[in-house]
Amino acid sequence: IEFVKELIDPPPIEERKGRGAEKSFLYDIVSNKHSGLDVDKFDYFQRDAYFTGIGSGDYSINYLIKQCRVRSVDGCLHICFPEKCVKALLSV
Repeated sequence: IEFVKELIDPPPIEERKGRGAEKSFLYDIVSNKHSGLDVDKFDYFQRDAYFTGIGSGDYSINYLIKQCRVRSVDGCLHICFPEKCVKALLSV
């Protein structure tokens, strides 16, 4: 339960109890404080695109999900996207 609560509202890295530093990237999935791109944001993009009639948004989001990688940034693991994804990131 502690981990789920921390996923929703992540505390500072040094205060996390749910998972160790080797799993710090998991916190980026639900509430990404670094890039702002998390599952909620992807859901909003898809839903907004569908209900405004501008398309499904599926292509860009699926592409981004397939391209993301876990990388070390300043000693912590984060979900990152390669530079080739900049156009897709700006289009969502």
